[in-house]
Amino acid sequence: MKVDKNTIRYIAGLAKLKFTENEADEFAAEFEKILGHFENIDKEDLAGLDLNPEFGQSSVLRKDEVRNFEDKQELFKNAREMRDGFITIPKVLE
Repeated sequence: MKVDKNTIRYIAGLAKLKFTENEADEFAAEFEKILGHFENIDKEDLAGLDLNPEFGQSSVLRKDEVRNFEDKQELFKNAREMRDGFITIPKVLE
């Protein structure tokens, strides 16, 4: 897959990031290398490989416990903007 500066600019726009021309060139080259690794992985024959070597074992999880947090001011002190008791965030979808 070919990754060019336009693709980098598009992704940066979605993430609300800004890159210089040099940075966009560097990121395009890095993304191409990463995608090249995925293409190599896709070529591997995994038919006889056990992808679940730990089958039968279970994860140890902590018990969920509900706790009330009384100090709402402390809880939301880093929120930029609040409306009706909720944190407002910028729109992230086009």
